[in-house]
Amino acid sequence: MSPSQQAIDAVNTLLTAPTWSPSDVGALLQVKLERFKQAPSSTKQFVGSGTGLFEKVRLLMQTFGGSAKPAIYVRCDWGAQVTRADLGALIPSQAVPVVLPPPVGGQGPPRISSVFSVDFPGARVGFGVEARGKIGPFLHTLSFERPLLALAPADFEVGSFQAYRVSQAEHAYAIERRSSRRDAVLVRSLSVSARVVHVAFTVVESFITEPLAITLINRLLVQGLLKDELLGKHDAVELFAEELETTTRVPAPVP
Repeated sequence: MSPSQQAIDAVNTLLTAPTWSPSDVGALLQVKLERFKQAPSSTKQFVGSGTGLFEKVRLLMQTFGGSAKPAIYVRCDWGAQVTRADLGALIPSQAVPVVLPPPVGGQGPPRISSVFSVDFPGARVGFGVEARGKIGPFLHTLSFERPLLALAPADFEVGSFQAYRVSQAEHAYAIERRSSRRDAVLVRSLSVSARVVHVAFTVVESFITEPLAITLINRLLVQGLLKDELLGKHDAVELFAEELETTTRVPAPVP
């Protein structure tokens, strides 16, 4: 498949996808996406690098309480020489590019970058092209942005979820959403040592961040489902977020 057809197929697929998940976006762009651990825990960002047309990818997911819109930013291989004409009807003939300021301290031949912003149903796509010296302009970046979904605060209150014990699975407990009966947080392990409850968990519902998951685990599992089992056996809870590889320690509630 030619680079131009790759770009066209990727744009069309992302525009019609109901959601942008790290696994689906990574598979489409042939880039393994991993959680960007340096980002604030109130956000969900995934990054990855590839060796084909799509060199670098960054995915931003909408989270409850966050302000980031669902977005994908892709740096493309300029050397693949994909032109505006190669992208066909994706960029309307009347589209006018916005010329970007030249990079500060850039070396080599002068670079002139511009972006065609095109509105599609439910998303805006930016086609960034760049000329280097007398060569180009060729496709250099792709960006996708969707509007924020309306999320009801009541849907993320503690009462909207419940904890349950799991049998014959890779995880020991789960927090599920009451309305859909779908898992929102998986607790891989839970143990007690030196009067500390140790919990390892991962979040599976895209809108939920690790801080909210910690609240749900504490309220519904440690202080709820396992209240009697843990009574008088711990002074603190340490929660390890597997995807972020961070540990949060919270004191046990005073009886």
